Amino acid sequence: MYPFRFVHIDSTEGPHKSEKCDLFVAIERAKKYVYVELHSKMSVNESSAFLKNLIAHCPFKITKILTDNGAQFTYELLAQHLRPKNKTHRL
Repeated sequence: MYPFRFVHIDSTEGPHKSEKCDLFVAIERAKKYVYVELHSKMSVNESSAFLKNLIAHCPFKITKILTDNGAQFTYELLAQHLRPKNKTHRL
C-alpha cells in the first residue's frame, strides 16, 4: 500500500483515431486521484510539461513521485521540476 501523496507516473504509446498519440498518466492510489494528458510525441519536454501541469492542477501536495527508468523520465530536465518543490523522485 502506498501512502497518500505518493504519485506513480507512467506513459504509453497508442493510437488515437488515425493519428499516433502518447498518453501520460499520474495515479495517486490512496485517494484514487488520476491525471491524464495526451501528447503528439513522448520526449523529455513533454514529460516535463506533464509534470509541471500535474503539480499545478493536483488538489494536494505531492511528496513522492515514482516513474519507470524510461528516457523521458530520467533526464536532468525532469529533475529540475522536482527540486524546487522538494519532491522525491524514485525510479
